[in-house]
Amino acid sequence: MPEKIKKTSLYLNYAFILYAFCIPLSRAGIVFSSILIIVLWVIEGDFKNKFKVLINIKFILFSIILTCYLLLSVFWSDSSSYNYHDFDKFWYYLTFFAIITSLKKKFLPYLLYSFMFAMSIDMILSYGMFFEFWSLKHGTSINPTPFMNHLEYSILLAVISLVFFNKLILTKLASILQIFYLIMFIISIINLFLIQGRIGQLSFFLSIFVLIVFYFKNKFKAFLYSITLIAIILFSSYNLSDGFKYRLKLTVSDVQNVIEKKDFSGSWGIRASAWVVTYSILKENILFGTGIADLDLDYKRIIEIEKVVKVNDTSAMYNGGYHNEFLELTAAGGLISFLLFVIIFYYLSKTEIKDLEIRNIKIFLLVVLLFSLLGDNFLRLQFTMNLFSLFIGIILAQEKFEKKLSSSLNRSLEK
Repeated sequence: MPEKIKKTSLYLNYAFILYAFCIPLSRAGIVFSSILIIVLWVIEGDFKNKFKVLINIKFILFSIILTCYLLLSVFWSDSSSYNYHDFDKFWYYLTFFAIITSLKKKFLPYLLYSFMFAMSIDMILSYGMFFEFWSLKHGTSINPTPFMNHLEYSILLAVISLVFFNKLILTKLASILQIFYLIMFIISIINLFLIQGRIGQLSFFLSIFVLIVFYFKNKFKAFLYSITLIAIILFSSYNLSDGFKYRLKLTVSDVQNVIEKKDFSGSWGIRASAWVVTYSILKENILFGTGIADLDLDYKRIIEIEKVVKVNDTSAMYNGGYHNEFLELTAAGGLISFLLFVIIFYYLSKTEIKDLEIRNIKIFLLVVLLFSLLGDNFLRLQFTMNLFSLFIGIILAQEKFEKKLSSSLNRSLEK
């Protein structure tokens, strides 16, 4: 490899570390580091080999097919004024391609450490806001989210909590490092339940249950461990966090209103209404859906004109849309879109990882992804789409490293 390309590759891997650090802390930092990665990736060249790597990953192949299919759905929509706003942040996913093709194995742990360090800074700022030591432009002492809304921050906190827990269970011997991971796990959990992000909290509970069950060989003990841990966290949060108690009562109230009064107002009521709206759309075209350009128009028509569901305040509904990536994609592209999305998740779950740490990350990230996307459109929000790009990129890069090693060993044995 020429010296110039080696240097570019080195700088690119440093840019990956910067990118991981910026994700929890700065919108501008994400933009800068993403552009830097893309520029260095282009300068690095070798696109023939990069294309070979990417085209052989079925997760990527079907993601591209789904994106193209949704773009084509504009042509069977009635609206002629679609501005493609659903795709305006998709350029961020180029960083994901770069990580898979250009990340060096020795740099992979540094991406995780960089993200962990950045989230630690985030949590320090969040606790400072909570105790009113300082105030920032974003968030309040009641909902201390330093740089983003509570939905996105709750997902980042769920992920970092699970990263620290993963480190904790994989650090076998009692040591200062194990104590450090335990402390950081507790700090991140407390932070998670101080804010108002219920999606992240529920994602955390489901993920840690699945992770423990998969990790421990004795499934009965694993079940007991996970239920006990969840019960302790839930009991402590309910009794120590007024914000968590309030949001839990609000959730129960929203669900009761939907079931008993057929009133879809409220945060969870709005999410429930999306199921009704999607059903109404699919009745008209179950295979192809309404087309992505008509999503908002059909949403308003079904709610305001047809009045399929009762909603007191429609402003939150229109601002947030379906609050569900699966339903929105299904309404836009019908069953074809839904099946393509399921296939994407299937191939992500089928990635073969031997490294225990990355394998565990794959397990809990899948759960966080699946559940969070049932609660909002996190694949189109800046902080979370880059969070998922980083971690899925790490998972697929690790799979590439292991396949390359396996292939090298097989060639050696043949000789």
